[in-house]
Amino acid sequence: MHRGPKLVTPQTMFPRDHTRGRHGLVYDKTRHRLRELTQIIVYRHGSLLDTDDADIYLVPVAQTLRRIYENKFGPATMEDVFDRLRVWAQVRTPQLTEMQLVEAVGEVMRRTKLDKADALAARLRLTYEERSFLRITTIGACDVDKAGRTRRRKERKRVRDRARAAERRAARGAIPRTQYLAGSLSQAKPWGRRKVSRAEHGNDADEKPPSMAAKYRLSQVGRPALLAIRMATDLRHGTTTHVWVISSLFR
Repeated sequence: MHRGPKLVTPQTMFPRDHTRGRHGLVYDKTRHRLRELTQIIVYRHGSLLDTDDADIYLVPVAQTLRRIYENKFGPATMEDVFDRLRVWAQVRTPQLTEMQLVEAVGEVMRRTKLDKADALAARLRLTYEERSFLRITTIGACDVDKAGRTRRRKERKRVRDRARAAERRAARGAIPRTQYLAGSLSQAKPWGRRKVSRAEHGNDADEKPPSMAAKYRLSQVGRPALLAIRMATDLRHGTTTHVWVISSLFR
């Protein structure tokens, strides 16, 4: 079977790279952590850091600066990391001395890997409340471990899913469960006022007066059939008694 030429569209000419974000940029976790470190600093201390508070941030920032340099240019030397940390410190902590920067860079050069999320949270003393408020994702929490954060995240998702499901049911015209239970027999318990069991109350509720068609059919077999139905209804023993009384009269 002959097929026509394939339709050329921008999507076929330039297929989307799903490893890139909405703006065509590759996600970099290290740069994300550096932005979150800056976010924590601004939230806690404003635009500038005091000399006493800057020590806990220097090493994590230097780690991220080294990793960013190595991802772009290859292995970094101590001078490369120092130059970038000094530029960052001129903006955030201009009161720091070069000796403090050298000590932070020296510690970073001895440890090539970035700190784990919970270890960095312990260094920064980042609580779960601060983490949730700032929407931090690359740094853990000093008071809630990873398993605890996972449980809380699943619980929040469960609450959101239930709320969305309730909205969909309401849009379809469904009655909320609280309203349904308010008018149900399980909540009203009318058998308690009558001091009978629920089964006996159900049997009484199931008994209905005979319809006009049923009365007409019974009138064709004679007066004793109607008398039997009245007797059985007064006794309130169920359908079996109806059948037994009628069968005994016409046996």
